[in-house]
Amino acid sequence: MSLLANKRSVHWRWKSGSLQKFHSQFAYGFHADPQSGCVSGHNFVCTLVFALGCPSVVNAAPHLPICSRYSSTPRLFSLQRIWSKSLGRFNHNFSLLAISDAEHDAATDREASLSFLIALGLKEERALKVTQTYPEVLLRTFQENLMPLLQALESTGVGKQPVCRILERNPSLMMRILERNLFEENLEYLIECGLTKGQLERVLRIYPQFLTLSKELNLEPTVAFLLKIGILKGKLGKVISLSPYYLGYRHEITLVPKLQFLLSVGVKKEHLGKIITEQPSILCHSITENITPKMNFMEKLGVERKRIGEIITRYPAIFTTNIETLKQKVEFFENKGLVGKELVNLFTLHPDILGRSLDSLEAGYEVLKSIGFSGSEVCDILKGHPTVLSCTESTVRQKFDFLVNIMNRPAKEVLKFTSFVTYSLEGRIKPRHRVFSWLVSQGLLPQREYALRTIIGGSEKYFRKRFVNLHPLAASVYEGEQGDIQGVSG
Repeated sequence: MSLLANKRSVHWRWKSGSLQKFHSQFAYGFHADPQSGCVSGHNFVCTLVFALGCPSVVNAAPHLPICSRYSSTPRLFSLQRIWSKSLGRFNHNFSLLAISDAEHDAATDREASLSFLIALGLKEERALKVTQTYPEVLLRTFQENLMPLLQALESTGVGKQPVCRILERNPSLMMRILERNLFEENLEYLIECGLTKGQLERVLRIYPQFLTLSKELNLEPTVAFLLKIGILKGKLGKVISLSPYYLGYRHEITLVPKLQFLLSVGVKKEHLGKIITEQPSILCHSITENITPKMNFMEKLGVERKRIGEIITRYPAIFTTNIETLKQKVEFFENKGLVGKELVNLFTLHPDILGRSLDSLEAGYEVLKSIGFSGSEVCDILKGHPTVLSCTESTVRQKFDFLVNIMNRPAKEVLKFTSFVTYSLEGRIKPRHRVFSWLVSQGLLPQREYALRTIIGGSEKYFRKRFVNLHPLAASVYEGEQGDIQGVSG
């Protein structure tokens, strides 16, 4: 005699941007002994027939009542998948159990909950661990409460990934998010503030706790505070996404004292918005543990405290840089010959160069040496214009190739006019050489050697008045419209 029992189980899968239920059919076939009518263990056949494309993995199959050949008492057959750490795979265990209908329903619910978590994107091992640590996720109410959050994230274009990440890293936070039920209005508010999809994803990745905050008590006061200190409305998205912790700070306790400190070291009030926009995390760092040690370090080098404000304004990121990294870069410039006043000028006038990596600085130094400058000559260039080390190798070489091969000048003439290395090749050097050469060829300027400073230096207003206005066509040559006149090169 052959019998067949069927059981439908609920599963979940992610399809077309949303979680959808579907059912899989479990079919159990077995054969009874013709004489005793009992099912024997050796001829038991169990087949699981899954719906096509089912992403779920069954943890415990529904149980089926059968009779043992050794007992007439109804028993329950169970198929379990158990993870084996030693083998690194799942083993299938068959057992005869006696469980109640309630336990059977609970097993089915667990199965559905696991398939739900896996459909969200959790790996099976992680999903099992989450359910063991936080059994609340197995409740149907958890899934029902989670669906509005998934829908809210989907409507913003973010998708389900933040939910998966929170469940993996901090399931208790997810419980608080669902309990407070503030996520929808918080997401809508940040979008109203101008956050893009990418910026919203960053906020959710770094500080998902904002989903539990009060819009009236936290989010709105934070935005009002940022606007008050000079952050432009169009920059709110950048500031909040780079430092989302602002949303949870109490301004009068955490932010106001740091703003007052910046003002006390020379930062002008009208520059606060610019500084925070460029480096939002500056207000997230401790004054005593982060900012003060760096100030003390700079003062030991000879930087006056009253000039600290200038440094912060020019390069706010200097106070978010690791102090050991800062010391290494100072040592680099000292080894190249910049000491004393030159090092102080580096900090006060060109602090952004300290944001370059050591490898980048060393590479820039070697490029100048490969062009033909000695170590002391490179030092002379760096004293006036250390930012040349932040230029790419191709940019530096193209300038010197043009100087030597087109302008017919020695590379070391730059030592008399080190500003040359800072000017744009296309925007300044080529146009000025072109019009200068044309003026000389037309007899509008004497045939003699002109200093590099005369051609490339000077303000744009001075250059146009002194040279370009010498002839009506000079402006066209300067702009490149008549660049082929008289065979002028460049």
